[in-house]
Amino acid sequence: MNVRRIMFCLLLVPGLIIGVSSCKDDDDDDTDYAQIIEGTYKGTLKLNGNTLPSKVKIKVEHDNVNKVILRMDPTTLPISAEVSVNIPEIVCVSTVSSKDEKYYTTGSTTVTLEAMPGVEIPVSVSGTFDKNNNVEILIGLTISGSPVNVAFTGVLFNGVDSYAEEIAGTYTGILEIEEQTVAQNVKIAVEEISDTKVNLKMNQTVMELPINITKCESEVLYANDKYTINAGTTVTLPKEAVEGLLGMEIPMPGTTLDVPITVKGEFNKSNEAQINIGLVNFMDQSVFLNVVFKGKKYLISHIFIKNRFKSV
Repeated sequence: MNVRRIMFCLLLVPGLIIGVSSCKDDDDDDTDYAQIIEGTYKGTLKLNGNTLPSKVKIKVEHDNVNKVILRMDPTTLPISAEVSVNIPEIVCVSTVSSKDEKYYTTGSTTVTLEAMPGVEIPVSVSGTFDKNNNVEILIGLTISGSPVNVAFTGVLFNGVDSYAEEIAGTYTGILEIEEQTVAQNVKIAVEEISDTKVNLKMNQTVMELPINITKCESEVLYANDKYTINAGTTVTLPKEAVEGLLGMEIPMPGTTLDVPITVKGEFNKSNEAQINIGLVNFMDQSVFLNVVFKGKKYLISHIFIKNRFKSV
């Protein structure tokens, strides 16, 4: 009889062990999801469904168990063709959860705009992270009673910045000579060649000079929140027009001249650019004509958004 009881008890032991182990797995999961998703993510923003041209970064910092701090760099949102709103750094403490092999963050905060001092703008922030280090973060603001929806799509940053990618695009603006506007609706294309190199193109007539720049390659440097380029190339110009600007005859055969030019540009994170194009006198290396381009890279050529934010 005692033998039967002992055998019966032995058969029950494995089941008890499995039951205890299962309870421990269900009730004592102490995984810190915040540690899994922390890092810097780089990607693009969409404003009300329209993709912005510049890359942005969002930092996800570990704050506590299953809690992170999301930080998005300051950025400029072109609300309409005429109105842009400068958004300061967004800092949001968020909770982290996990479901179906994804991680989710939710939080809210406020920001104060330069154009609306003293007014706290509510901001909602929710993110979805997958196990391949991809992320989508939805940021909702309400400005002057109207919703502004921003979506960030990015991937975990590998630590190598592409300065060329930041400034690449088509810029539209004006040309000035001695602070006087000489041309409007001028377009300059900045093409990405590598992470740190661009090519600049422009085809514009200035003071009867058809300045056609097709290849002007430059390294891109970054310092003090600005990107700079510094390069040189040549353009073919009518000899007679150059002689008229110099006030002298040039003792060279032919009707055209290959004139050296210098190109120096500065770009900021608001997608604004100033590019100085200097035409060089190849006889004494002095700049005889300095043309200044001032323009901006807009995210969309045509924006069908009503100007509801002109008061901003």
